Amino acid sequence: MPKSNRNHFIDLLKGICIIFVIVTHFNWTDDEKLQYYFPYWLNMAVPIFMIISGYVYAFSYRKNKIECFSDAYLPGNVVPKLIRYTIPYAIAFVIEIVYMIQKGKLLIDEELPLTLVKSFIVGGFGPGTYYYPMMIQFVFVYPIVYFIIKKYEFKGVLLVGLINALYELVQCAYNMNYGCYRLLIFRYLLLIAVGCYISYEKIKWNIPLLIASFVIGILFILNYSYREYEPRVLTHWTKTSFVACLYIIPIAIIMIRKFSNIRFLPLEFLGKASYNIFLTQMVWYRFGFRRMKAEVTDRLWLLVADVVLCIIVGIIFYYVEAPVTRFVSRKTLRFIE
Repeated sequence: MPKSNRNHFIDLLKGICIIFVIVTHFNWTDDEKLQYYFPYWLNMAVPIFMIISGYVYAFSYRKNKIECFSDAYLPGNVVPKLIRYTIPYAIAFVIEIVYMIQKGKLLIDEELPLTLVKSFIVGGFGPGTYYYPMMIQFVFVYPIVYFIIKKYEFKGVLLVGLINALYELVQCAYNMNYGCYRLLIFRYLLLIAVGCYISYEKIKWNIPLLIASFVIGILFILNYSYREYEPRVLTHWTKTSFVACLYIIPIAIIMIRKFSNIRFLPLEFLGKASYNIFLTQMVWYRFGFRRMKAEVTDRLWLLVADVVLCIIVGIIFYYVEAPVTRFVSRKTLRFIE
């Protein structure tokens, strides 16, 4: 988006959410998660990231004058995004593989290449492994969402929400494998559509509908997390299903549209490095956390150490990786053009 029109609060919000991601992957008990009301705030970190992605990509499409599907799927518009997600992830993945081989958790044999390919496709190891596969899908699915919203505006949001609901019905009717479900972007379609719609200056919101959305989401989380309600349809990732996330949609709209002038540089900086920090925490919680857990007995200090370590290493990772990714992207674009 043009620099003069940049919504700096987006980076600030991403900074907050990436801290939430690190905190939520700490070794909390189920009772602690409920006691501290995680379903209402920490669990909403990735859904908010999806809203933000829908918002930012819409500006990018308009900036790059993407007017139709043929524009959206041009190699020059798709490849840089794939590179942006893949290079940092590939670096984290290599670190994971080297560590596992050194520790004897992964054997060097004739099946290793196939194992590596499968592991790479499904997002590697550690908490949040679904994120990379989903964002690769995001690049290809987003044009469909974008042009639906562009043509039908608010009705388009409702239409995408209906598609999201139909996806949930299909996964329930055909008993979709849990591992497959978690890797597919379709469970977040409504949130992506909302983010896209927020990006337009002159938009109309149905206030009663937004209030209903908030109330339905609140009640759904309350009944599922605190009153042992078991839905018949939303059987996978229920805590962050599209119905649970209905409550965060009005909040996200208010924050993104009304707080655009709020600045806090440290959090904005974390927001810009959020993807690298995310990958860092994924590697850390999978391989390094147990060692620190044995050395630091105080859980509060352990949590603080985890957050600080993931942030510092993630920022260093960002500074090292970003120039490499930009270089590869430029060279690739020159080659395909």
